[in-house]
Amino acid sequence: MNRPTVYEKCLGIAWAGVILSALASCGSGAVSSPPDPITAVPLSVSPPTADIFPGVPTTFVISGGTAAYSVFSSNGDTLPVVTSVTGNKFTVMAKTVTSDTAIDITVRDSANAIPVIVKTKIKPTIFSVLPGSPITIAGARGVLVGQDGSCPSTTLPIKVDFYIFGGSAPYSAVSPLTKFAQISPVKDGSFTATIMDCGKASFIVTDATGRSLETTTVEGVKGAQGSAITPVAFSVTPNIVSIACGSGASILLTGSGQFMANSIGGNFIVTPNIGPLPANVAVGIRSGTVSSPVTVLFTNEGVTLSALVTITGLVGGACP
Repeated sequence: MNRPTVYEKCLGIAWAGVILSALASCGSGAVSSPPDPITAVPLSVSPPTADIFPGVPTTFVISGGTAAYSVFSSNGDTLPVVTSVTGNKFTVMAKTVTSDTAIDITVRDSANAIPVIVKTKIKPTIFSVLPGSPITIAGARGVLVGQDGSCPSTTLPIKVDFYIFGGSAPYSAVSPLTKFAQISPVKDGSFTATIMDCGKASFIVTDATGRSLETTTVEGVKGAQGSAITPVAFSVTPNIVSIACGSGASILLTGSGQFMANSIGGNFIVTPNIGPLPANVAVGIRSGTVSSPVTVLFTNEGVTLSALVTITGLVGGACP
């Protein structure tokens, strides 16, 4: 029997390699290259920081990472997460605090991406009463030249509306001088003071937690002396005003006779909104949705003047 030559041995090995390669490809298809690795999108939360007011829902949006997500508060008693993560959103609502309180919200995904910490600051609820500027109420002008004017009276009383901002309902209010000013019971966060004489007083307002504060002063004075001099022209000063949520400003009206006031824009305060001139009128803003700027119209004997009031300190278009 003839032995295979070296050339025949090498040829056989080569054919065997071809056959093995063909068998490896049979049934399983061609061998493809491994896919390119997927780059993970980092986890993020918007907004990354927030000032939060008690009782006002604040919503955050999660992006990146891998759903499902979980959320944790560093102080669940003061800032509980009021909704679980729905899709990529969650909402928190803070409880009342007495001073600025820093609380962290930690957001994690299901793939153990680097967690995100949202820095929040819980702001204390403002407790104030509007108007915040002193109000002066003048009685009627003297009829004859040189005759003294009269004090506000029970026959021609002037009414001033007060509005409570923040705090905790229900509220109560007390007048220290009932012969000078009587006040109505507090209803829907407001009350009315009826000025019936010359005098000066602040009213005491108390909320459900026992916190008390004094309103701005209301003063009743005699009207101007009777005069044959041409009356002072009707004017509004200033006619451009900026106020923050929970605060107010004063607008001076000059002239003679009566004025009336009204505002174009919701949730706004003008008090008193009717009375004799000259007058010191307070403007302010309550909690809730706000249209800014607000136009306030003042009318006197057929003449209408305006003041433009801009509101600052809004949260999502509302005063907290």
